[in-house]
Amino acid sequence: MDINAKRGTVVKFLNQNGYEYERHAAVENGLVQGQPYVVHKVDIGSWCSSVRLEGIDGRFNTVMFSQEGYDD
Repeated sequence: MDINAKRGTVVKFLNQNGYEYERHAAVENGLVQGQPYVVHKVDIGSWCSSVRLEGIDGRFNTVMFSQEGYDD
């Protein structure tokens, strides 16, 4: 996904990339592979960026998401 994605952007959870513990935590928080989610906020770090999703607790590594198919 684009780390400059704005609030309201739709992304898809890939359940790929990132560390295994990050993918596990995402699934434990209710994310489902292939499902769309709405971006609340992206936190850009120096070596890793995370996304906060509408209605979902936690932060998730942006590399585990795609905007493909949802871009305008």
